[in-house]
Amino acid sequence: MIFHYPGNLPISSESGSTLRPGSMLNAFIELGFDVQLIHGSIQDRVTKIEKLKQQICAGEKFLFAYSESSWLPTLIADGNKLPNWNCIDFRFFRYCKIQGISCGMFYRDIYWKFGRLSAEMGLNCIKSHYVKSLYLLDLMIYNQYLKILFLPSKKMKEQNPEIKIRSEALPPGLNMKNLTHTLKHEDESQLRILYVGGLSNLSVIDNLIGTVKKFDFLHLTICTNRSHWAREKVRYSKFLCDRINVVHLSGDELIPLYQNADLGALFYKPNVYKSFTASTKLFQYMENDLPILATKSTFDGDFVESNEIGWSLPYEIEQLSFTLFAIWKNRKFLELKKRNLQSIKKNHTWAQRAKKAAELLTEKRYT
Repeated sequence: MIFHYPGNLPISSESGSTLRPGSMLNAFIELGFDVQLIHGSIQDRVTKIEKLKQQICAGEKFLFAYSESSWLPTLIADGNKLPNWNCIDFRFFRYCKIQGISCGMFYRDIYWKFGRLSAEMGLNCIKSHYVKSLYLLDLMIYNQYLKILFLPSKKMKEQNPEIKIRSEALPPGLNMKNLTHTLKHEDESQLRILYVGGLSNLSVIDNLIGTVKKFDFLHLTICTNRSHWAREKVRYSKFLCDRINVVHLSGDELIPLYQNADLGALFYKPNVYKSFTASTKLFQYMENDLPILATKSTFDGDFVESNEIGWSLPYEIEQLSFTLFAIWKNRKFLELKKRNLQSIKKNHTWAQRAKKAAELLTEKRYT
C-alpha cells in the first residue's frame, strides 16, 4: 500500500491533527501491510513519487493508497504563503486513478467554514477568502480523483455539500495498553475532573468551570495549549479558584493527569461544529480508562450515551451539578461506566480504523 501525507509527517502528539497521521501509519504497519511512505518536503515528495512510478512501471502492484490531509490547504501545506503550483500531491492522486489504484483520504476538518480563519488565525477578509478558495480547490480535486473521502463523522458531510464522492466515517482511535493505575488517588473527598483540549469560540467550557467553582467537592485540571489559554483566559478569569489548575502539557506528560482523574470532560457549549466533530481526546480518555462527561447532542455526547461510558448532559449548570454530586456520593457509578468502557475499547483502536479503511478501499476483508 501507499501512505501519503502532503508535508513532513508530524512527530508531535500535542493535538489530534499531529497525533493521527503517525498513528494511522503505525496501524497499517501493525496490520502487516508493506507501506510505501510518501511525505516530506515538496522535493522529497517529488523524488518519492518518481521512484513509485518507476516501481509501478517495473510491474510492482499496490493494493491501495491512503492519504491524511493537512489542516492547511494542500497547496500551502508546507507552510508557504503562496501556492505551490507544482501541484505534486494533486498529480499523485491523478496518477493513482489512472493506474487503477483506489485512493482514499481522511479529510480532517472544515473549521474554515466557521469563522476561525479570521477569528483565530488573524486573517483579514481578503486573506480569508483566498485561503477558503484553496480549501474549495482541494475538494474539487478530491471529487475528481479519490474513491472515498473519510470524515470524522458522517454528519460532517451534511455541512459540506461540496463533497460529491462517497464518504465514510473514520473517527480517531486509541491504543490498547496495559494500564498500571488500577487504583486512583486515595483521597475521595473531591471528585477530580480533567479537561484536555483546545479553547476557542467553538470550544467554550464556562459552565464546567463555573460549576467547579461553586462546589468544594469538585476539582478541575485544564490542560490546554499556551496560546489558547493566553487568548481565552479573560473569558474564564472570574471562575478561577484554588481547585482549578491550568497546565500546558502534552504526550507522556499527560500520564499523571490521567492517573489522578476520576472523569474526563468534553463538556462544551453546543454548536453546529461540535455536532459532527469527533474529539481525539474522547478516545484518549477511553485509552486511559476515564469515564467521560460530555454535552448532549454533540458527536462526543452521542458516542458516550450510546456506549454508556459516561454521562451525556444538556449544557446546564443545574443538571451538571446534580450529576456530579450523585457521582461524588456514590463512586460505584464510575466503576460501572469504566467496565463498559473497557469492554468496547478493542473496537476503537487505530488498527481497527486502518482495517476499515483498507477493506473499503480494496473491497476485501482483512483479519
